[in-house]
Amino acid sequence: MGLSAPTAPKGKGQDSILIKVVVGEELQELSRELSRLGLARSTKFYLRDAKNLEQSDACVLMAARSGDNAGLNCRRYGFSRCQDMIAAQNRSIESQERVVAYGIPLKASGKNIYFGRQA
Repeated sequence: MGLSAPTAPKGKGQDSILIKVVVGEELQELSRELSRLGLARSTKFYLRDAKNLEQSDACVLMAARSGDNAGLNCRRYGFSRCQDMIAAQNRSIESQERVVAYGIPLKASGKNIYFGRQA
């Protein structure tokens, strides 16, 4: 997964995808943080996913670098054009990098721990 993600078609040949494989204590830390957020926000599916992370062998994290949009005008953050988002971000008091990340938990076992989960 980590090898093929940077060459995804939406990247238009630009290496803008960040990839990290999380295992061991770092994976448990991610699970604890997701559980903390679930309790703080009363979000049941966060708690469910935190348990799945705890039982997983690894989690592949993938994110797109902020500003590396390859001119796709994806309407991220509600702006119709990438230039509008960048201009607003530059005017912002808290002009910090925004990153959208996805986590893909992995478990090598005879039973699929992600199937039939209850939120």
